[in-house]
Amino acid sequence: LQSQALGVLDQFVRLLDPELLARGLTPLFLMALPCLSEHAAQVVPILEALVVEPHEAGNVSEALARALSELVFVPDHPALRRVKATLSSSYSSTSGLRPRLSGCLRGLQHESGDVRLMALGQLLDELRA
Repeated sequence: LQSQALGVLDQFVRLLDPELLARGLTPLFLMALPCLSEHAAQVVPILEALVVEPHEAGNVSEALARALSELVFVPDHPALRRVKATLSSSYSSTSGLRPRLSGCLRGLQHESGDVRLMALGQLLDELRA
C-alpha cells in the first residue's frame, strides 16, 4: 500500500505548479521521509523532484527558495546525497545556531513520530557540534 501511495505522491509532485509546490513543500517532504528506509527507490525521486529538479531547471521562485531553506533536517542517507548537497549549497539559511535550533524544535513538535525522531537526531548533532 505504501508503494502505491508513493507512486501517486510522485505523480502529484511532478504535476504541481511551482507556486503550489512552494506552499506544500514541507508537508510533502515530511510525508515521504518516513518511508525512506523501506522504499528508498521510490522516495528518493520524489525528494529530488521537490528539491533538486526545480533548482537544476532554474525554476525556483522566491517562495520556493524560502520553503527549501526551511528544510533543515534531512537524514544522512547515501541516496539523499544530491538532495542534501542542493539544500546546503543553494538554500541554507541556517548559518547561525538559533535558526538551526529553531528548525529542530519545529520538527520535535511535528505530529509524525518519525519526523520527531529525525529532528531529535538533528538536535543532538547540533548540541554536540
